[in-house]
Amino acid sequence: MLLSGCSFFLPREAGIGEAVNWDDLPGWREDKIADAWPALLSQCTKLRKKKPGWERICDAADQLQAPTDKQVRTFIREYFQPHEIIGTGGKPDGLITGYYEPILSGSLVANERFAYPIYGRPDSLLIIDLAEQFPGLKGKRVRGRLIGNRVVPYYDRTDIDGLEQPLKGKELLWIDDPHGSFFLADPGVWSCSVTRRLKHQCWLCRPKTDTSMFRSEKS
Repeated sequence: MLLSGCSFFLPREAGIGEAVNWDDLPGWREDKIADAWPALLSQCTKLRKKKPGWERICDAADQLQAPTDKQVRTFIREYFQPHEIIGTGGKPDGLITGYYEPILSGSLVANERFAYPIYGRPDSLLIIDLAEQFPGLKGKRVRGRLIGNRVVPYYDRTDIDGLEQPLKGKELLWIDDPHGSFFLADPGVWSCSVTRRLKHQCWLCRPKTDTSMFRSEKS
């Protein structure tokens, strides 16, 4: 069998590829890159102590007060090197996940503007760990409430927002965005302009299509 005239093209392995030039990045010169500066500074509080080389970078970053886009680009060029990201099967496209901190406007008192409540965890909520009785269901939990001596499903979003308002009195604060709780669909951290920084934990477990309500605590 002669294969001298054949060529084999194997896809590149997914991951970090070769170094590239900053000027080759789409939007590098047009983006308002200074908007990302606070994120870099916040990361420095941990990275400078844990990652080799970051102390020098963060010390230099501390010297720049409210830098312009041009100054940030110069800084990034000096301390960082972009690399090509190779997708699955060697494709140029891929999926990168990320996290961010939603910022909401709120009030500790309801009024015409701030009319949409964020609730604390209700006392009537029961969380039943099924693994205690059925080991095969480890990690599965049921959230419900008591009616007499029966456990029934907990209120859904329609019930909570309905006329009966079963959680009335458990409001932590009110926000001005009727869709604001949508951005709190996973445990994490969010900010409210009147309550500083809060951490939240989803207490009403529902499919992603139901944004539910959240238990929040001041950090």
